[in-house]
Amino acid sequence: MTTPTADQPATHQLAIQGGTPVCRPPVAFMKPGLHREDIDAAHAVLESGMLRAASQCEALEKAFAEKSDAKIGLTCANGTCALQLAYGALLQPGDEVIVPAWTYIATASMLVAAGAKLIFCDSLEDTFQIDPKDVRRRITPNTKAIACTHLYGMPVDINAIESIAKEHNLKVIYDAAQAHLATYNGKGIGAFGDAVTYSFYATKNLGTGEGGMVTVNDDQLATTIGRLRSHGETDKYIHESIGFNYRMNDIT
Repeated sequence: MTTPTADQPATHQLAIQGGTPVCRPPVAFMKPGLHREDIDAAHAVLESGMLRAASQCEALEKAFAEKSDAKIGLTCANGTCALQLAYGALLQPGDEVIVPAWTYIATASMLVAAGAKLIFCDSLEDTFQIDPKDVRRRITPNTKAIACTHLYGMPVDINAIESIAKEHNLKVIYDAAQAHLATYNGKGIGAFGDAVTYSFYATKNLGTGEGGMVTVNDDQLATTIGRLRSHGETDKYIHESIGFNYRMNDIT
């Protein structure tokens, strides 16, 4: 295969099938950074012998919530768990939830796991973010929530989404797996919605290998999510509801 020239136009065949590549060399992929201080921090946790969720997770929860303009942060095992915790705390089986068709599968599949009825809506052609006008068109008397995805580091049109939600008394859950510490009108995205979920997967713009976070601004909701995260436990070996083991650990 050769690079096209003025005398040799590009073919319409895909490069993988023998056509001319659109760009040469291929688009470069960035490798996640791992610095000496990261290695030393993990080593310090190993030396401490405290491998479960403890002071390091608590420090991350506090710092991340503050940076995101949220009241409370709750670490968890990964971004998919974060979605399941938020959905589990805010939704009931059978609830109708509007979700963008252009998103990672977990945004939608965890709604299925929560027993919700998915109503897919369109995304904007220029930004790929959820289309507020189509959200409005999809609302029915059974709609209970909107699940939005902040894509490619950019927040959705939060004012439009929250205006619709307020008008129809809907919950709003933001999936910010790709938008850590993004801002909207001068505020961190953690200031908006009922819950914001994050992924710390290795390829994210803030990665820990695996890991997740839910930020909220309501104490009772935080308590509910915290119990769901740890077997429905209210005190040591006292379990008042069904829950999961979705805790992060201090090495992460």
